[in-house]
Amino acid sequence: MIKVKVDTKDLQNQIKAIVTGQIPFATSLAINRTAKKVKANLEHEIIDVFDNPTPYIKKSVAVSYSDKANLRARVWLKDEAHKGNPANKILSAEIAGGERRLKRFEKALRAVGAIPNGYFMVPGEKAPK
Repeated sequence: MIKVKVDTKDLQNQIKAIVTGQIPFATSLAINRTAKKVKANLEHEIIDVFDNPTPYIKKSVAVSYSDKANLRARVWLKDEAHKGNPANKILSAEIAGGERRLKRFEKALRAVGAIPNGYFMVPGEKAPK
């Protein structure tokens, strides 16, 4: 009778190291690379769609990246602004459709009856570009 004894503890430890370390790391890396590409594509789309967007609008896409413990990334339009309106409110009509938000002077003109409801102010054809 032949007895063969195989010590599998080393193999089990190596497999455990791969499952608990390398697979989550590789997954996180793939998620982050995808999120980075999505952000770059959205920024490129903003430049393509809008005529001369401001730097604030060009840089309005934000990303939170994943890590091994949290395999989740998020790409969104910034919804906070230190002053003025956040980008998601400025771009909401372009994203969801519908009328754009009124500018402050348009609200004032409507309040005094200078322009009727439903009208917006736009530069005339002789306005400098």
